[in-house]
Amino acid sequence: MIPPKKQCLSNSLLSILLFSSIALSGSFGLRQVGPDSKAGLAWPNGAWDNIQQYATTGKVSWYYTWSPNSIDTTLEYVPMLWGERQVELWTDTLNQTIRNRKVTHALTFNEPQQSGQSNLTAQQGAELWRTYVQPLKAQGIRLGSPAPTNAPSGKTWLQDFLTLCGGDCTVDFIALHWYGINSTQFARHLEDFHNTFQRPIWVTEWACQNFDNADEQCSQQDVINFMNATQSFMDGTEWVERYSWFGAMKDMQGVNEYNRIMSTNGRINNLGRQYIGAIPPNTTPDYIPGVVNRRLKDVITRSLSLRYKVELGAHGMVDGTPGMRARTSTTHRMKQLEASQESWDLFQWTSQRTLTFPSWPISLLDGDLLAMLEGEDLKLLRMPSKFRNLEGGEKVLHELALDDLYIDKALKLLVAIRRDPTEEPAFSATLLHLDTGKPHPSAAVPVLAQSLTARRSEGWSFAMSVTGSYLAVLFQNFTADYDAEDWSTRTDWNEQEDTLVVWNWHTGERMMTIKCCCIRSFVFLDFRRILVGHITPAPSRESLLRVVKVEDGDVEVFLQDADYTFHFPPIFVLAADINIHCEPTPTWCPGGDEETLFSVAPEHRIIVITLRATQDNIFNSDSYTIVVLFRDLMSHLKTWDSLKWLYGSKNHIPWTKWGNETRLFYPTSAHGCSDLLSVYGTRFISIPLERSRTMEIIDFNPHIIRRRLYAEVETKTKDAGSGSALAPSHAETAAKDQSNEHKPKSTEGLDDGKLAPADRQGATSDPKRDEQGNRSRIVTDPPSQLPGWIPMEAAVNCSLPYTSYEIQIPLDLNMDFCIDVMMGQDTIVFMFDNEAGDEYTWSILSF
Repeated sequence: MIPPKKQCLSNSLLSILLFSSIALSGSFGLRQVGPDSKAGLAWPNGAWDNIQQYATTGKVSWYYTWSPNSIDTTLEYVPMLWGERQVELWTDTLNQTIRNRKVTHALTFNEPQQSGQSNLTAQQGAELWRTYVQPLKAQGIRLGSPAPTNAPSGKTWLQDFLTLCGGDCTVDFIALHWYGINSTQFARHLEDFHNTFQRPIWVTEWACQNFDNADEQCSQQDVINFMNATQSFMDGTEWVERYSWFGAMKDMQGVNEYNRIMSTNGRINNLGRQYIGAIPPNTTPDYIPGVVNRRLKDVITRSLSLRYKVELGAHGMVDGTPGMRARTSTTHRMKQLEASQESWDLFQWTSQRTLTFPSWPISLLDGDLLAMLEGEDLKLLRMPSKFRNLEGGEKVLHELALDDLYIDKALKLLVAIRRDPTEEPAFSATLLHLDTGKPHPSAAVPVLAQSLTARRSEGWSFAMSVTGSYLAVLFQNFTADYDAEDWSTRTDWNEQEDTLVVWNWHTGERMMTIKCCCIRSFVFLDFRRILVGHITPAPSRESLLRVVKVEDGDVEVFLQDADYTFHFPPIFVLAADINIHCEPTPTWCPGGDEETLFSVAPEHRIIVITLRATQDNIFNSDSYTIVVLFRDLMSHLKTWDSLKWLYGSKNHIPWTKWGNETRLFYPTSAHGCSDLLSVYGTRFISIPLERSRTMEIIDFNPHIIRRRLYAEVETKTKDAGSGSALAPSHAETAAKDQSNEHKPKSTEGLDDGKLAPADRQGATSDPKRDEQGNRSRIVTDPPSQLPGWIPMEAAVNCSLPYTSYEIQIPLDLNMDFCIDVMMGQDTIVFMFDNEAGDEYTWSILSF
């Protein structure tokens, strides 16, 4: 609820960090600040109080004001049409607000079933929505439902509203309010709304407040416990997208004063610092640290549905598509999920297929869809997956003359790049439907044209990516004579050599063009920002990661004006190359008609950066591999967003500020010098330059690591005679050591790759091998072996933990002739040539 005097002023899964050890022990560590921040502010204070004090940690990322009026802040603004009385203000100011604030989401009617709030019938709400809210959808804005209270009438009102809307109201997420004193009931209420409406959830008001009995209110300690419990639950539940606590105000206007996160003088207080993650929650022994409460734990233990959500999170997955959920039981999905993880741990594929080609085909693997171009025929192979209930399939699209391609199976989109031989150099990107090979029905302009100036004559290469409405294509003009002397001639920053173009592929409008030498790679971070791998011109030749925003209109953007620049340590001098690997892209999710039991969660994906640096020329270069969690990188962006008032709009982030949250593989390690590398989700596969009968699959899923560390600590505790339950002090130590601080911890490996149950025997310092000779271990220590010319301080403390699975390669795969590798969700494709180089063989392993 919003207090009446503010009405016209303005405005997964369960938490795996906390719950993933339920099957292993009864104790948990403190909640750590989630880097992919969902937290926001319900802000009725206008510009009178400093909202930026809540943005210092990066956990709070957005705010709303119960109105279409915004304030000057770096936080994302979400406008709201509070009710009928705000219609005039809404129509007068909204368009300007959308332009000025780059609005991507909107909220609607405040507690409509309440007479003291927006007080609308469901019919009135539907009519207001059609007139004033639905038109925003044409601008790509995600629309939130009216936000009812947790009274039974609230759910009924929302059901009636959606029924009366028919197909006229596009509700992208459900907004709701909740007031009460029982965190178990809070979790059940959110679960009920999610199950009923089958949409993501935004909790736009909640607090520890009893409106039924004024004599039974939360104490200050109760509020601390309640906030920690409910916030932890939402941070770890993938279908809860955002939330905002009711309390960032001087006057609580009838709500329990202990809920305030702002003191009466307008300054953030200790509860506010807890909310933004600046201090740990000072919970009491009655609450297991960071857990909703013991009763909720019992609810989870008894509920197969909730346990399945826990396991999804622990495996870095999200639940499958609605159609598949309707046709399969939770028991079946749970068994398949566990079997899938075990098959990867033991590297036991369920089917193998071999393909032979007389010439090297253009190819691309998108999840479980393998595309191969032979001549003018595009063969599409759908890889089977026993554990996700996917059957294999094959189709061929004929008469496709193209130079390169890109596919997005969720969007049913095929991008065909062609070079016009009659006009040099002119290119086109044709947007086709993946099922038919015909122009894509969602593309108003099916052929996008781009003319370029060739600096070199030998050839062009292309890199492509799609996110939402945006298609980005990187055009790279290269030469066979790519020698070191050529670098010294590149001193003009704006010399056109590599060109990155972004279109709105739905409308055909060109949004942005970047022309610069040495744009080596890129990936979409979200629907507006692109991470670009760039090398500065001679003489510095420095490797950089630059973050640029997609602009509106056909504008030219210069990389030196990037909003953020991530710097590497000084060892990466005289850079030769920088490539960014991230599959699927952080914004990807399964298409609506895609049939799958589960898929990789966006927040659990990794970004792998491979660099080549040299001490003399690019033919004598060393390779490095840097891994960073997507959510950690985004956390840095949010943190530096909040510091723009101090450092200005162009932020340069030094290695010392972000390197601690990475894993750096040096040339002395197998992964640092690997020339064959593929990434999917939290895993990457690495094959060393010196071929052998082993390879490693590296998994950075933090929840798997945390679960196994808990099991290790519990086993050692039992062996020491501490009883059957893991002591809280041990749990807190294990969780803290594996947290975002990534402090070194001596854990020289657990046994095989299975999830360790509570009664597992303790692991030795030398990892055990399974029957196939495979072994697994957790690595948390920073790198210890460095080349002599690298100063130790340059390494920072690059100790992002990972699980290493050392795999024995099947004897029928001759790795001496392996020339490439691709990995999908349940697929690995090894590509070989023969000794004569006149035949290519692909071996496809499906899990």
